[in-house]
Amino acid sequence: MSLDFDISRIKPAKDGSNVVRDKEGNLTGLAQTMIFMTMFVDLGEVTPTNYKKFWERAYLYEHGLGAMRKSPDGTDKFLTLLEVQMFIGLKTNVANKTDKAFRTRLGQSIVQRLEEKMSRITLAKS
Repeated sequence: MSLDFDISRIKPAKDGSNVVRDKEGNLTGLAQTMIFMTMFVDLGEVTPTNYKKFWERAYLYEHGLGAMRKSPDGTDKFLTLLEVQMFIGLKTNVANKTDKAFRTRLGQSIVQRLEEKMSRITLAKS
């Protein structure tokens, strides 16, 4: 199934800059991150009433499984509440899930990631 999105309701930033498209008309890295993050946080849109929940889930996801972006110096760059707030109006075809369903899936993903790491550890023979 494809990930469909609508960015037409996202307003320009307070300074008037376009947070969605760059000068060439391509989606910005932040816009791409936000679109894909809807899948990872199980929320299909960012609204005035759910943007804090969206950020909270993104925080849990990124701190549990890794940041979606890197700073120029290579360090993790996590989504901020302000960045999520700038994307109020983003809508995708992702189905909304309950907090319990999101946390269950996230927990399973974290355990799976850790199990994969453990399987690569070679224990020294006694």
